[in-house]
Amino acid sequence: MSNVSHTVRTGKPFATGIGRRLAAVRRHLGLTQSAFAERFGVPRQTYLSWEHERNEPSARLLGQLVEDIGVDGSWLLAGPGDGFQLRDHPIDWERLRHLSIQVAKVAKSARVALRPEQVLDYARIMYLGDPAKEEFALAQLAEILGPLGR
Repeated sequence: MSNVSHTVRTGKPFATGIGRRLAAVRRHLGLTQSAFAERFGVPRQTYLSWEHERNEPSARLLGQLVEDIGVDGSWLLAGPGDGFQLRDHPIDWERLRHLSIQVAKVAKSARVALRPEQVLDYARIMYLGDPAKEEFALAQLAEILGPLGR
């Protein structure tokens, strides 16, 4: 089993263009590429590799965008649709638990060892997104993790 860390290298970008969505978030915030990278504590070249879809960002960064900026998690992972939506409602712990279990199952099926905080980060991103897109987001995660477990 492999272990996922700061940047995921799959040989192909997120199937739905996460680089374009990261650029849209950056523009929405009015930040340059350098300023965006600095704000989220990554080297500029690392951020550029995400925006140009040479590598995928970590779950931790995606979680920060969802939590700190209010980006819709499902949109960020899977697109298309409305982004930048704040969710202001009580936490459904059972749904979050279910998503965590599903993320762990996807990782296990892909033979990728995710740390517990990584499982929670992916589950949180999906939780904060559109519930109707959860299955699609899980399928996207399986597609991303699949090459890592080989």
